[in-house]
Amino acid sequence: MLSIGPMLRAASAGGASHATLLTPPPSRNGSTRERRARSRPSPGRARAPRVLPGGRSIDRDSGARSGGPRTFVLLLAAYAIAHTALRAWISPILNIDDAREAVFSQTLAWGYKPRQPPLYTWLVWAIVRLGGMRVLSLTALKYAVLAVAYTFAYLTARRVLREPRLAPLAAFSLLLLLPVGWFVHDDLTQSVAVLATAAATVYVLILVEATPTSGRYVWLGVAIALGTLSKLTYLVFGAALGLAALTVAPYRRRLLDARALVTLLVAAVLILPYAVWLASYPDDLSRFAQQVAPGGARSFASGVVDGLGAVLRAFAYYAGPLAIVFLALFPEVYRRRPRAAGVESPAGLLVERTLLAGLALLGAGAFLNVLGQLKFRWAIPLFFLLPLYACWRLDRLGIAPAHCRRLRAYAVILAAAEALMIAGIVMQTHAGARVGMPARLNTPFDVVGPAVTAAGFRGGTIVAGPGPLGGNMRLAFPDARVASLETPGYLPSLEAQAVGDCLLVWDRGPADALPDDLVAWLRTRLEVEVPTPVAIGSVTAAHRHTPTLEYRAFYVRVPHGSGRCQ
Repeated sequence: MLSIGPMLRAASAGGASHATLLTPPPSRNGSTRERRARSRPSPGRARAPRVLPGGRSIDRDSGARSGGPRTFVLLLAAYAIAHTALRAWISPILNIDDAREAVFSQTLAWGYKPRQPPLYTWLVWAIVRLGGMRVLSLTALKYAVLAVAYTFAYLTARRVLREPRLAPLAAFSLLLLLPVGWFVHDDLTQSVAVLATAAATVYVLILVEATPTSGRYVWLGVAIALGTLSKLTYLVFGAALGLAALTVAPYRRRLLDARALVTLLVAAVLILPYAVWLASYPDDLSRFAQQVAPGGARSFASGVVDGLGAVLRAFAYYAGPLAIVFLALFPEVYRRRPRAAGVESPAGLLVERTLLAGLALLGAGAFLNVLGQLKFRWAIPLFFLLPLYACWRLDRLGIAPAHCRRLRAYAVILAAAEALMIAGIVMQTHAGARVGMPARLNTPFDVVGPAVTAAGFRGGTIVAGPGPLGGNMRLAFPDARVASLETPGYLPSLEAQAVGDCLLVWDRGPADALPDDLVAWLRTRLEVEVPTPVAIGSVTAAHRHTPTLEYRAFYVRVPHGSGRCQ
């Protein structure tokens, strides 16, 4: 998680030039004395008052209902706490991403899985040592990281937008992006981290443009490093942001400043250990590149069409709900209007051109036939700026009296969207199977632990087949060494764990024999030759809230272990 605390401490140590790093921006209207001076009619020109129905000033109404940072923090805290409690209440098991992190959290390393940088896993390692190996610990971490993302989105909006009421609306409009509003609650870990670090990068870059101190160039390097260490898709976002910055004069000057070398140096130093580790896994990266590229014997043209289709589907997936709501409430943002002198914000242009550059990079990948698929979650760092861009287009039109009621309606829509998300989570958990959408969190992985305990297993090494079973076994036996074929390249050292039995568990494969992939992995990684025949135990349980769905797992206990499985 991108921690705000160290940044604040560094700001305190660094003097006044750093102290504004995470504080709300000063009013664009200047000090109170300056605003009062400007409010006096100048000779020969009277200021036309802007009023709301009932004679109230729109300017005063704007400040009164903007809520301010305190209201935003309270709403964000309520959101994070509510979803953490809801997730812990819904199910005691871990889904695929959290289960993978649970397995990785046994050790602290430079890398765990080549495709997935280690930042989020480091945070999981820390939270497990602070709060224990529990569902609540992992869930609280995810929503803390998500809260950081919303916080930086809000701080950035306060820098970009002139109208204070739009800043919290722009931040909470992330709810209308389906991967953030919905799928983040079902799964996703590294994607949450890359959202937070991408939002932080934009904010720090805007601060660098406003006040280009050496300290802020350092923080920009830190943000870039954390983004790269959160998810490799950040690199595409970083390229888009850099290209966009070079097209906006104030940001171009900052990037061409000699102090930008400090940014690059800081980022390189922080990324280097992971990069060295990653370089030792070229085959894995090659396989990943082949998966992303168009496959099969299709022609070059077919690959281009598939790639462009993937990009358009991803963009529609993110922009669709937001575009529909804005079309209904603020159709004027879609109309081309002449630019008024002096109102184009460099930060707003940066947001707009970052989105365009991201689409251009994806389109280039499709045209070069190197992009055959684009999973929706991969595009989170590229499209999370869509709500801010929509609000910026509205903001530069000026908030007229007619907009006030529609802004309130928009806030209601966001609240309703969140309420629907919570209701949808509960309904899918309790009744999803009735409409062909069973919730994965209803799978009763937690019955396996008591079953193998009854069979005599107390500790040692657990080797699980593919899927979330391995992570859930770590929930049941937090002191055991756990390896999983879901992450076959990861094996914690035996010295760090208590020696005991060797337990083999799987829920995919034959019921009367060990799966071939499990046998091969045991032989290769743990030097275990499984004797035949073996006594295979099993456990069967119905899915929660869906008694017609049956879950079955199998296990083999080798007392005192075998080879290096003990």
